[in-house]
Amino acid sequence: MAPLIMGNPDRPSTPPATAHSSVPPNRRRRRSSPSWRPSDHPGPVPHGPAGHPTCEGPLTMSDDAVRDDDTEDLYDHAPCGYLSTGADGTLVRVNHTLAEWLGRPREQLLGARFVDLLTVGGRLHHETHFAPLLAMQGSVSNIATEMRCADGSRLPVLLSSVIRRDARGRPVLVRTIVFEAGDRRRYERELLAARRQAERDRDRAQRLAAVLQRTLFPPTLAEVPGLETAAYYRPGAQDVVGSDFYDLFPLHGDRWGLFIGDVCGRGPAAAALTSLTRYTLRAAVVHDPDPRAVLGTLSSVLAQEGSGDTPALCTGW
Repeated sequence: MAPLIMGNPDRPSTPPATAHSSVPPNRRRRRSSPSWRPSDHPGPVPHGPAGHPTCEGPLTMSDDAVRDDDTEDLYDHAPCGYLSTGADGTLVRVNHTLAEWLGRPREQLLGARFVDLLTVGGRLHHETHFAPLLAMQGSVSNIATEMRCADGSRLPVLLSSVIRRDARGRPVLVRTIVFEAGDRRRYERELLAARRQAERDRDRAQRLAAVLQRTLFPPTLAEVPGLETAAYYRPGAQDVVGSDFYDLFPLHGDRWGLFIGDVCGRGPAAAALTSLTRYTLRAAVVHDPDPRAVLGTLSSVLAQEGSGDTPALCTGW
């Protein structure tokens, strides 16, 4: 559809005059786009690769706002600390963020030695690890240490430093970035405490399992005339009571009783059933040494212990 032209139909139409600028093209200033407001563009913001907003989509800041972002202000109010030291280790520049973390005026920090901002342990770590590694490699990353605040408290930090050299390769400055690591240090302490508690619980479970396991075996094997005996038991897990059992004991006259068995399952329930099986066999063989009678008594006892979906099962010879 052709556009409608509003005007006097009697008056001859003349082409619009072309505006010419006296400013050279390379000196002309582009007009900035107006600031974008969420109410102007309802719906999701278009994004390109890696989740970045596309150039065609609405922006959250105007071009003027981006140009007005001062690099000096970015240095001073960055979400991390910045400092620079001379070759002798004295502070020559500190940003506002680090000065605020330490609770000290920036003027008080300038000229001070960097090691004086560290705790006693931090100084020792700096002299024995941080400084030699920095001198050897030219840079270090993510070194955990602690800095002293004005109120005497400790500030856990992560330091990353790089040496700036002159044209002759001599060190001129050491630039350091400081990350506050209080939350990380607390998380590490909690993780270490949980690990130690888990190790204590495991040791306690292993000791308890060992004590219960010993109740399922005779302390020592009886000496049988004319027969050499030995026993060795290796549990499948150190913190779980096994269900294996054995016993060797004298009967009337020159007869001896020996049985080796295994109860179905593992853990406390299986250990209880194993103990019941062993002592039932010992008691039954005293009244009637016939193997069929002994196993019949054991079968009756196990039938009483079995219930529904968890029958009591024992194998042995």
